[in-house]
Amino acid sequence: MNTGPRLTFLQRLPESVTLLNILAAHGLNLNSFNGSHYLCPFHSEKNPSLKLNNPDSRDGWFYCFGCGATGDMIHWVSRKYEISKAAAYRRLRVERGLGPDECLGSRPGLGPVYIGGLRDFADQELERLCAPRTFSCEALKKQLCPLILKYVPRYSRQNAYALCDPFRRVAVLRRMDGQVWSGGEKAKNAPGSNTKIPIGVHAIASFANVMLCEGGPDYLRLVSLLHECDFSTDVLPLMMPSAVPKIEPRLVNCFADKRVRICAQNDESGIAAARTWQDQLETVGAIADIWIPPRIQLADGGFAKDLDDLFWKLDPDVRGRLHEVHTLINLKIRLFPARELSIKS
Repeated sequence: MNTGPRLTFLQRLPESVTLLNILAAHGLNLNSFNGSHYLCPFHSEKNPSLKLNNPDSRDGWFYCFGCGATGDMIHWVSRKYEISKAAAYRRLRVERGLGPDECLGSRPGLGPVYIGGLRDFADQELERLCAPRTFSCEALKKQLCPLILKYVPRYSRQNAYALCDPFRRVAVLRRMDGQVWSGGEKAKNAPGSNTKIPIGVHAIASFANVMLCEGGPDYLRLVSLLHECDFSTDVLPLMMPSAVPKIEPRLVNCFADKRVRICAQNDESGIAAARTWQDQLETVGAIADIWIPPRIQLADGGFAKDLDDLFWKLDPDVRGRLHEVHTLINLKIRLFPARELSIKS
């Protein structure tokens, strides 16, 4: 595809990106269609007045007979989030996994986080990450690569993996061998990271149901479980980098009217953080609850206290009898199928 500077932002997107798909992911209520018009999200109305022209085309456009809002998909995203058309275009490229536009430079509009040597995972490297803890390679490759999960050949003299916000506002690094860093910490936040930003939140507009966990291993486990139980298209997994006091206030509105399950760490700081996040989310109309994993003694004398511990350290026979595990992904939502969690040894 020609990406020369004379092309408009819209023309620099592939034709497979259609107006209807983008608008549905960014606020258009498909259920409001009356056969010719939709309800317009840009003003209050009871009778649909928004018309779509060529909705199954990249080059389609919208017009509201009520408020006069009009334009293409770039204008829609720009108007909805009150950002520039260039920022809207970059956002769509990130969400659709299209990579940077060379005409705009490699890092314009991105956040402050920079990690030298950051690159995509090779298949054998991803297998090396997944094998010790039985994460699903297929799930991580499909759901997280290449936007969120990255490989870092050398970071503080170690092989590492990074869980990144695609807009480079936050990134968390952990050693590939599972050991702690030289300073004793399990995870390092890249310089410039805003640890109040949930990783994965860039995609929240496309989901009504969300599961929010804390830390890298729980996030990789949650992605794997949702994939294995066929919930990947129903529930968006998100990760808080740590037990920070609050979610970034500027992003809380993204959770408005969502159904959110918070998977807490079963310790004092983890439960306290989960309760604070729940309180925040409920202020914007989210229906939020907290799932706390059972604290069970392990063979080594320690205790399982988080989601990943249950599937990595706990005996499968013991885990299979836990009521908490079988209710983990059942969010009990109307029209949301209550499927029993399939536990694999």
